[in-house]
Amino acid sequence: MGSLGWLMHESTRRLDGRLAALGTALSRAIALEKAEYPDSGLAAVVDDVQREWVVGPDSWIVLDSAGVLIAATTDSTNRGRVLASRPKVTDGVNALDVERNGDDLRVMPVPVPPQGGLPAYTILTVASTEPIERDAELLTLALAVAAPLIALVSLLGGYLLSRWALRPTQTLGRAIDALGPAAIGTRLPVSVPPDEIGQLAQRFNALLDRLAVSQSQNREFVREAAHQIRTPLTLVRGEAELALSATSSEATTLRDALTRIERASRQMQRRVDELFLLAEAEAGTVLEQRAPVDLDALVVDGVDLFRARAAQFGQPIAYGALAPATVMGDQTLLNEALLELLENACRHGRTDSAIAVSVRFRDSWADLVVESQRPPDASRGAPASTGLGQRIVRWIAEVHDGHFAVEHDASGCYTAVLTLPATSTNSPRHDGAPA
Repeated sequence: MGSLGWLMHESTRRLDGRLAALGTALSRAIALEKAEYPDSGLAAVVDDVQREWVVGPDSWIVLDSAGVLIAATTDSTNRGRVLASRPKVTDGVNALDVERNGDDLRVMPVPVPPQGGLPAYTILTVASTEPIERDAELLTLALAVAAPLIALVSLLGGYLLSRWALRPTQTLGRAIDALGPAAIGTRLPVSVPPDEIGQLAQRFNALLDRLAVSQSQNREFVREAAHQIRTPLTLVRGEAELALSATSSEATTLRDALTRIERASRQMQRRVDELFLLAEAEAGTVLEQRAPVDLDALVVDGVDLFRARAAQFGQPIAYGALAPATVMGDQTLLNEALLELLENACRHGRTDSAIAVSVRFRDSWADLVVESQRPPDASRGAPASTGLGQRIVRWIAEVHDGHFAVEHDASGCYTAVLTLPATSTNSPRHDGAPA
């Protein structure tokens, strides 16, 4: 409807321009005729112009200043209708539609002022609106036929375009549906260059990479936990069978067996505690309450507590330089970190070399350092950052806003460093005192 209205408006505007141009041309022809025959009156001049005028699709009527008809090229029927509307036409200078049977007429009044010896007169240019109405009817018919077809084609094109646009999404969805625990190594296809769907697939592949790493870590955790608990369980079972097979007179044998069972049970209890700590680490537990902890005092107490355990491994422990640094954290967790480092050093260290424990202070950071010597055959293959103990220490460092690192060299010297933010330090308190 908007296009139809615009067409009617533009067609009428062009018709009005044509009628105005016709009136201007006629007034010029009358003025030229008067200049050629200056003694002729208005009626004679107009009559001469009418005889010489080339008949076109449009017609005209000339009225004198009193509204009396002087000449006209319109037929009598149209002339009567135009003259009947003359009082309305001569009131202004805008075109007027005059109704008649079949189609309407468009009338444009062109007033001509007195000039060149001619009195004032009015030219009425007349044109039929039938071409405009015919074009409007054809356009209406075309729209009536084309609108449903355009709507149908648009719907079909939109459907096909949406199917084509959503095809990568459907492909991605099928690929995601095919994923499972057994196919976690599969990756989604990525377009080259990647579009929005390709970028989404890249992010999903990155998530799968993290899940694969987490799955691998969980497998390692299960294997490590089973290995850590299996040894004391085997010992408990063997000692229990030995005690059950002993006679009542073998009290010493029973006592020794129960002692070893009690020692293995403590070891299993420690492994269970480690599993609980590791579960908290995997759950992302955040340290809520912190208190000042004297790191050097914690080292002295922890080494003293671990002395009996180190003796079982035949490992001597020596103090290095202990800088009295204070850190903010949880004393229980920090003590657990120290015990884990000592346990790892005793298990993998050489008995002919002492384990050195020291505390260093540098640039507002405190380092808890445990050094040990590994056997030559283990210097290359021993794990540097794996195992239950290492993972627990790493988590404790993270919740205390610190970090943990293990260094080793070709000579077999392993150095485990737990670095924590410190609040104060003084001069060293201990230097190489054996424990």
